Order: sequence, then C-alpha cells, then structure tokens
Amino acid sequence: MRPTPKHSNGICTRSSTSSNVPVSEIRRVWTRKNSFVLYCSGPWPRLFWRSYFATPFYDGFREVVMQFEHLETLLLVPVSLFIMLGALVFHSRWTQRVRLRIQSGSALESMYATFSPQRRRLKQISFVLAAIFIAIAAAQPQWGQTNKPVKRTGVDLVFAIDISKSMLAQDVVPSRLEAARREIKTILTQLGGDRVALVLFTAISFAQSPLTADYSAIRFYLDKMNPNHMPVGGTSLGRAISDSVELLTGKSRDGDDSLSMKRAKNQVIVLISDGEDHESDPIAAAQLAKEHGIRILTLGIGTRSGERIPSIRSDGTRSGFQRDRKGEIVRSKLDEDMLKEIATITGGAYIYFDGENSAANAILEEIEKLEETELETLLKERYRERYYFFLLPALLFLCFGILLSERRRKLGLAGVASVLIILTGCEDALRSKVSEVENAKELLAQGNPTEALAELDGIETKVLSSPELDYNIGTLQHLTEAQDEAREKLARALESDNPSLVFDASINLGLVLGARQEWSDAYKLFQDALVVADANPAAATDEERAIARKNLEAAFLKMYPPCSEIDDEFEENDEPLSATALEELKVPKAVICAEDDDWFRIQAMAGTRVSVRANFEPLRELFTEEEPFLTKPEDAQISLFSSNGQNVVAVDQGSEETLANDIASKKTARSLDRVLVDQTTVGAQSQVLLKVSSSPGRDFRYSLEIETIPPCQALQEATEPNDSPQNASVITPETGPAHLCPGDEDWFKIEVGPGDSFFADVSVSEDKERGTPPAPTLQIMDAETMQVLSEGVEDSGYLTAGIRDISSATTLLVRVGGVSDDEQGPYKLDTYHFLPCDVGDDRYEENDLPESAAELDGQLPVHRYLRLCESDDDYFSLGLKEDDPKLHVGVALTAFPADQEDPYLSDIQIDHLSAGGDQILHAGVRPEEQTPDALPLRSLLLTEKLDEKSALLRVRGEQDFYHLVQLNPSQPPQENQDKSESEEQQEQEEQENNEDQQDQQDKQDQEDGDKEDEEAESESAQPEEGEEEPREEAQMNPQPTDTSENPEMDRVEDILKSLEETDHNFQMKKALENMPNLYIERDW
Repeated sequence: MRPTPKHSNGICTRSSTSSNVPVSEIRRVWTRKNSFVLYCSGPWPRLFWRSYFATPFYDGFREVVMQFEHLETLLLVPVSLFIMLGALVFHSRWTQRVRLRIQSGSALESMYATFSPQRRRLKQISFVLAAIFIAIAAAQPQWGQTNKPVKRTGVDLVFAIDISKSMLAQDVVPSRLEAARREIKTILTQLGGDRVALVLFTAISFAQSPLTADYSAIRFYLDKMNPNHMPVGGTSLGRAISDSVELLTGKSRDGDDSLSMKRAKNQVIVLISDGEDHESDPIAAAQLAKEHGIRILTLGIGTRSGERIPSIRSDGTRSGFQRDRKGEIVRSKLDEDMLKEIATITGGAYIYFDGENSAANAILEEIEKLEETELETLLKERYRERYYFFLLPALLFLCFGILLSERRRKLGLAGVASVLIILTGCEDALRSKVSEVENAKELLAQGNPTEALAELDGIETKVLSSPELDYNIGTLQHLTEAQDEAREKLARALESDNPSLVFDASINLGLVLGARQEWSDAYKLFQDALVVADANPAAATDEERAIARKNLEAAFLKMYPPCSEIDDEFEENDEPLSATALEELKVPKAVICAEDDDWFRIQAMAGTRVSVRANFEPLRELFTEEEPFLTKPEDAQISLFSSNGQNVVAVDQGSEETLANDIASKKTARSLDRVLVDQTTVGAQSQVLLKVSSSPGRDFRYSLEIETIPPCQALQEATEPNDSPQNASVITPETGPAHLCPGDEDWFKIEVGPGDSFFADVSVSEDKERGTPPAPTLQIMDAETMQVLSEGVEDSGYLTAGIRDISSATTLLVRVGGVSDDEQGPYKLDTYHFLPCDVGDDRYEENDLPESAAELDGQLPVHRYLRLCESDDDYFSLGLKEDDPKLHVGVALTAFPADQEDPYLSDIQIDHLSAGGDQILHAGVRPEEQTPDALPLRSLLLTEKLDEKSALLRVRGEQDFYHLVQLNPSQPPQENQDKSESEEQQEQEEQENNEDQQDQQDKQDQEDGDKEDEEAESESAQPEEGEEEPREEAQMNPQPTDTSENPEMDRVEDILKSLEETDHNFQMKKALENMPNLYIERDW
C-alpha cells in the first residue's frame, strides 16, 4: 500500500500505520511522469509529495552512461565520410572513363573476368567504417567509474568584503559593492584547487563561509550579501583582518586551536573596501597577520573625490542620500593611504579598481607568484577510458579493407584470421539496468519506501552521481522521515539543468524543510518552483502548478496563521462574563481578531480615576496602498464599561486627524485619560470592564498600559487616623511614606532625653491624580505646651526642621500639613534622633578607623544628618563607577549649625586617603563659589579618573552635624537601562524622521546640489533627475520578465509582496553578540 495521509493541525502528513481518514477523501493523481501525488481533504490547504523513478525525462539509474572527453573530435566523422565518399565517387568515374578509352579486346575481357564489384564495395565500406571508429576513438569515449587518488594543491584565500552603506556609492558603475562582487566572481572562474573563504564586515565582522573548494557556495553568499541586512553600520577593517587570520590559522583570539587544519604555505587575505575605517585599529590587525605569515592584498574601490551614499529602501528603491547626525549629506571618499599601509606591513600589494576585470587580473597575477601547497589528497571519481573498444574495430576494418582484393580469389589464412578476430574481438559495452533499481520501484509502488531505500543502499558505488540519483534517494529519505539526509540530497538535485527536475526537487525540498518547521525557507522553495514553471512551461503541468501553489499557500499559513489560530494567554475573554482579571495593570502582548472582542476586568473602587493606553500594530505585514493598515479610525478602539458590561463609561475610536500618519507608520494608539468612576459604575464587585475591539477584516497585535488612581482617602498610610495631637502615631524606623489629603494633617510623636538632638525631613513627589506635588508644612512642637520649637525650612529639595541639644526629657510632636486645606499628594518623612556624643553617634558608627570604614550607597546623592563628635573622625568607603572612576564629593553643614550667626566658623574637612589610611592622596578644598539652591559645601573633593575600584574617605573637624554630598552618584541599574532604552528610542525616532525628510528633500537636493556634486556626477555620467536613474539602473541590471499577463504568477506575486524578508544568519548574530558596546558615530 501507499502511505496514507492523515490530518495533523490541518497539514497533510504521512504515516506508516493505518489512518482514520476515509478512503473516499484520498485521491491519486497520476501525471505524465509516472509519478503519484497524495493529498487529503481538510480545513487547510494540504502539502503534497511525489516520487519519480525511471521516468522518460530523467532516469538516474542506468549503469552505463557514455561521455566523450573530446566531443569536438566527433566532427571528424561527417568530415571523413564526406571526403571518402567524394574520393570513391571520383575513383568510380575515373575508372569508367579509362575503360572507355581502352579498346575492346581479349586482354580487357580477361581482366574484368575476375573483377568483383561487390568486393570493391565491401572494401570501400570497410575503409569508411574504419575512419568512423578512428574518429570515435579519438574523442575518448568513457563509461563506468573508478576512484583515483588526486592531490589538490593551491593557496588559501580569504575575501574580506566591506558591505557598509558607503559601498553603495555609485562613483564606480554600477556601485562599489556590485563591482567588488563581479571582480570576485571573475577570480573564482580562474581558480583551481585553491581554498576560498568569505568574511563580511561593517562595524562587526563574521566569517560567512569557511575555507572551502566549493566555489558555488561562495558565489551563493556573494549574491546574498546586502548592506541593508546588516544590523549595524560603520567600517571595521581591523576586525575583518582579525577574523580572516582566525579563519586561515584555525586559532581563535583566545588561543583555542581546536579548529586548526593543514595550512597552505602561502595564505592571502584580499581586503576589499573604500578604506574608511571608523571603529578599529587595522594597523595592529595587519601586524597580527604579518606574524602568521599572511599577505594582505588590499583592493580600493571608489574615487578619491568621493560620492554621495544613496539611502536604499527595503524594496531596493532609493529614498535619498545618507545624512550624518547634523543633517548634512555624507560624502564617502576612498582612503588609499590606510589600504596601502596595511598591504605594505604584510608584504602584500595595494590594487586600485580601475574598471571591469582590472582588479581581478591584478589579484590573479599576485596569486600566480605564490608557491602552491599540497592541501589534501582526495579519492575522486573518474570515468574509465574505453577508446580501445572503438580503436580495435577500426584497425580490423582497416586491415580487412587492405587485405580484401577486388578480384575473386580464395580466402587465405590472413582473411580467415581477420574474420575470426572480427567475430570474437568486440565486447558488448551496453549492459542492462541494475536490478536494485527495479526492485526499489516495485517496493515504492507497494507503499514500502523504507525497504525501497534499503534496496538502493550502496547504489552510488555502482552508478555515477547525478542530480537525478540525488533526487530519487532524497525523496525516499524524506518519505522515511530522514529529513537531514533528504535535505542534503535534494539540495544537490537543484543543481540540475533540467527545469522539470528542478521544479520537482524544489517541491520535495520544501516539504523536507516544512517537516523541520523551517517554513520561511520552505515557502521560498515553493515560490522558486512556481518561478521555474513559469519560465519553462514544459517543466510542469497545470495540475502540478496547482499543487505547488497549494503548498505555497499552506507554508504561508504556517508562517502567518489565521488570527483565530493565534491564542494569547488571556483567551477565552470574548464576553463580559469571561473577562480576564488583570493582576498586573499591564498587557505586554495580545492579539485582537476581527469581530472578536477582548474583555478585561480591572479592580477599582468608587472615586478611582482609570487611565488606559493601547498601542496597536499589524498582526502581520500584509497591508498595501490598496489595503492599508487602517481604513478608518474606528478600526481599532477601546471602551470602558460598568462592572456588568452594560453601560459605556468612556470610549476612544481614534481620530481622522491622525489617520494618515497612523497608516504611514503602521501603528496607532488609543487612550482613556483619568476617567472617574462612581459607585454605580464599579458596583458591588468594585471593578470596571475594558473592551478592546476591531472592525471586520482588521487583525492587530496590541499592548495595554493601565493606571488606576484611587481616591486620596484610600491612599493614606497605615498610621491613620493620626489627624490630631491626641491620635499622633509613634515615630519608628518603619515610619516613612505617607499621603496628604484635603483638610487632613498628620501628627507624629517621639520621646527625647536631655542632650538629645532631633531632626526631620519631608520630601514630596507628584500626585498622580493632580499631576503636581503637594506643598507641605513642617513643625516640631512640645507636646505639653504645644509650643512650636522648629519651623520647617527649605533645604535643597527638602523641608527640614530640627532641635539641637534638647535641655530636658520631653515628648516632641511632628506636624505635617498643607500650605492650604486643598493640598494633596504623597510625601516621605525621614527623622534623625541623636543621643549625646558620650552615649551614641550617627547611624554609620562604628567607623572611626580606616579598617572599619562604613560602606556608602553610591546611588544616594546626599547622606543627610551625619555627626562628628569631639576627637572623632569618620571613615567611609565609596565604590567608584566603572565607566567614570572619579571622586566628586563634598561635606555641607546642616540648616541648624552649632554657630547660628556664622555657620562657616565650623571647621570640617574631607580627604581622599590611601588604602591603608596613612596617606592623603587628595585633600578637600573650600569651594570659591556655591551653587544656588544647593547645599552650601564646606569642603569639596574633586579628582580625575582613579585606578581604584573604591575610595577611602575621611571626614574630620569640630563637633557638628553635616551632610555628605555626592556630585556624581551612580544610577541604579534599572535607571541606566531605562536611559539606554530611551536614548535608543530617541535615536530610532530621529532616524525615522530623517528618512521621512529625505523623501521630501531628495528632489531639492538633486536640483540644487552644490557645484562639487554636479561636477562629480558629470564625471561619472550618473543621471540626476527623478525617475531617470532607476530606469538606467534597470538597463544595466536587467530585471526578470514581467509576468503580469500570467494570472497564476500574479497570485503568487501578491502573496510574495505580503511577506517580510527574513535572514537567519547565525554568524552575523554571533558577531553582533560579541561586539563591544561602542557608539558608532559614522554608521555608513
């Protein structure tokens, strides 16, 4: 039986066991190629597979296949026939004329009595056959095969190609990059036995292909290289040279030589660039190559006057010219000095591209000067010489013709011998087809691909390798689930010159990749099959084209499945009753399908203000000018509903004003800002519902950011109620964040003793509901007399109050209120309670010695309210930032100094000490000027970059309170990350804006370019007016024939336009991961 297809997620697959699919759902379609196709019905387009054996178009299983080493010699056959036939005709006519001249007589009659015309004719035929066989033997016929050792010699060659954007400049026709590509391909046609590798580089560098003798692989990668596929720009000649050295030596930068191989005596790097290196040290890399005995040939492509760099869109059209960050058009010039210096260091040569094949010829001349090395010994298949099978009959026919007399005589001994030799001397060169092939056909017809494949095991040792043989073995391997082996065989079958075989191999290889879940590559192969069929109508029937098209659509759906098949983690939430409760007020990624609403449940009490922002993007890149991302604003909308899902509270359906911009950017946003919900809306469940919806035919990916601001009373701290002195809450170390509400004030209390000191700080932050911080008041009062002991004063972002050296034990009250009764917002209360110096000190004690220095938090800008006691130094250890290891610290007196009249009379000093604390490395100085609204610094310490990971600081002076200030505090990791993301986003937005502006400015740039640009363009004969340049480019680079008249290809092209090209380049991704975190200023 043939393998029966079965359903698996809508895709037709094969199984060696019986299937539940009814026989009526299976149809076999027999084609003109004696092949079969199975497919099953189902909701999705099916994938089809086929297998061909012993077809009349390409049979890869004949044991005897003849070829000629010198096929042109066969031309001697018709030439010799023409000459000999002409000679025979001339001889016959001459004989007749002589006979007529001789008079009749007995002598003449006796001469003709023994003459035999048949013998003459046989003799003539013998000579003709001898000439034919001699010509065939001279053509060196060959069949059969044998393995012979072949020594391969040559040099190792690495092409390191700059594919930065500057290589798109067109001062070399058609562009620098295209010229380099053509020169390399020309060189490859002249190489033989040499190993070649390929390195591509911009600011990153990676080996695209290792050393190989398979030049077709190098040509493949050359055709694929494109600056637009590189994740970063720039040019790094140094990294390219280093990676090339690593390829040639087999040793990585860390010394690992696990990949080392036999090196050629002479190794060469061909460095192709315009020489503009912005990111590396190519001279050091050239020295490394010299140490390994590697020569570098540098090829400079471009002009010394330079040229503008075109900005190319993803579809290959030009959108303008590259601009720097100042908005100026970039002009790329050839830097010959750098390339010459690199070549000189390694004993190589600098070559200037001066027209087609100029560089190729110069490079080949340099390579010819190098001594070749035996790289490896291979067993190579060779055809067996069979010329003697034709030379022997030729000699026999020649001898037979010479010995055969035209007169009737008895056959002599020589004649008998000749006849015997002719009858016994020839070997039948043609043999029957091998039995294994016939058996494999029968087994496959019986539905046993595994046994069929086993039957062909070892067949490759009996017949010559061919695309047909690779195709048949690869198809059997695919049917037996040996996908890795099948992929290799079918890929080799694509090398065939037979369009029909290429069509079928593309289909089956696409199925292999589909089984490996590599749907993007499978899609491209199905696409290639249709392109081949369109270009060669005889390659496939209409039915086979339909099969390829169905496979193309199935692969497309695998890459871009229907929206209904894409479930996010929040489904099922299509109705209010099944709304998803959001524990975190954030949805990073979800999918909304046409007419399939998403409902979410948000907890909110009465008086809460709810804000929602939704960002919509295309589910897939399938939108065109005729079918845009949005057709109307309400295609994407969000709505806020009451808890029962019946009443609409607020809705955002977009705006006509932003529609055009949304369509162009392929993204849109909807927002609900601070919607106030009442008790009727939230109901008994204290919740509201959010609905995300889209119009028919609109599928989106979206994200949600939700913010709920409860009413002020719900945000008050756990210490409430503390609205009066009688209800004052006790100050503890946990006392901290609190909230002011209108008509509300907070009271706190603390017990203090004689000689104690007490300070309090209040800092505020923005109120989410009002968008502004509150304006607080701060007072410290005596609990018994209610006397105000200290009023809050502004102190560099803090509202602070304090009492020094309290005279007697008492209870202090701290009152925090608002400047007005309507103040609202969060605040933080920090308190500092100091016992007398002889009893206790500040929170960092004991830190009186260098070895007990207190660790400072480098992220805090100010360490407030520290204390020096008499004869007491404070030591601190401060970690330095890795990217900026400097010391910028100082000490400032508090708002309540010991001497209120002249606070600067207090003497306090900060110093930077050696690690042991026995030497002052940097001494603090009193600043000459103070920054307004900042803490008045008493001593300032400023240093340049230090070689230390942490610094030892000492604060010394008279007994007093002080603040320790860091002028360059390190930011927390999250802040650094946010800053980095913000900068990256800003740069991306700037780049997008620049690209948008380039389209508008391109025409003006072309018409009003400066004189230098016009002269350069005149010299290079490049067109400048709008649409003329693309047309000329099309003439230089002919495009495939337009297939708009073919409806089938129109449909394929429509699908192709909807796909976004992907490139899974592992080497490039690895190089990007290993790239240092550097800022690339000139990314062209």
